[in-house]
Amino acid sequence: MMKENKEAGKGYFIVEAQNKLTDAITLSGSENDFDLPRKGILALETLKDQSKYSSLGGVLANIEKIRHDYRSIMESNLVMIKQRVKAQVEAAAAQMARQGQGRTLDVEGSVEASAKSSPEWMRFIGNHDRVFTQKFKESLAKLLAEL
Repeated sequence: MMKENKEAGKGYFIVEAQNKLTDAITLSGSENDFDLPRKGILALETLKDQSKYSSLGGVLANIEKIRHDYRSIMESNLVMIKQRVKAQVEAAAAQMARQGQGRTLDVEGSVEASAKSSPEWMRFIGNHDRVFTQKFKESLAKLLAEL
């Protein structure tokens, strides 16, 4: 009976450790912030008597794709918005130079700031975060259900 309790406890602790590692996974974290918990979850899965290693691997691959798409789409949209505001910022910098005010404008920094504070970016990022947060939460729920 004592051995059965130990074995039952072992499974519980494995799942609890996997749950803690799952809590460390975020949508916008770095690759390393995802890779370490992913490896830990899969390594712990190999300790179980009834392993679901391949299905967990599939769910984790889906989460990784969601995280990649989140960053990729966000970055490409930011580049497009920056391209649109760059001409405006360059025109303002040229006007300042013509007026001879003795000041210069950090064009790159101004483009970045203007793009990120633009209504277009705000609309995009609000919708983008909402959509990808939902996808991410659904995939995490699948992961937790597999543990």
